[in-house]
Amino acid sequence: ITVPFPVLRHVEVLKPFSRAKNRAIRQLHYDASAKILFQCKRRFWEEDDGIFGGGTMTDLPIRNLYYPDHGRETGRGVILASYTWSEDAQRWGSLKPDDRIIQALDDVAEIHPQILQEFEVGTSWMWHDDEFAGGAFALFDPGQQTLLHDEIVKPEGRIHFAGEHASLYHAWIQGAFESGIRAAIAVHKSP
Repeated sequence: ITVPFPVLRHVEVLKPFSRAKNRAIRQLHYDASAKILFQCKRRFWEEDDGIFGGGTMTDLPIRNLYYPDHGRETGRGVILASYTWSEDAQRWGSLKPDDRIIQALDDVAEIHPQILQEFEVGTSWMWHDDEFAGGAFALFDPGQQTLLHDEIVKPEGRIHFAGEHASLYHAWIQGAFESGIRAAIAVHKSP
């Protein structure tokens, strides 16, 4: 099973998991994350500012702004106007979608005033509000690695668990790959 635990909490399981597994499923902390993206008429960050890839870290509410270095053939561009986690992401999630765009546009304009003329459309995604994710990624609260990790990765009969949450590489595809390989090997070796 690669279903994130916040989603698995709402799945009816006909043969109940062990108490320890249910505890891990219920208690594993998932962090909030928010992304706000802007489509722009032109790649002003490259043309005007000479920025080809990378990011800007700021103390503004947008926190992290990222510039993709691919997709140049259209002349237009998309920037990740804000990428936040935890409480910062929850603050964005408390705003209406249109208000998120307006606030992020104001913040980006403090760094790149050209955005006000080049902006075409924006969108946002709140991973913690996604019913099929239940959060952006697993992130152990203090003590959870010691208390929960072994139970998270332990099979329940013929059911094996994989995904970034079933690894020690939370929030990275590397963790999903590592746990998927571990689970596949265990299934292959099982009688």
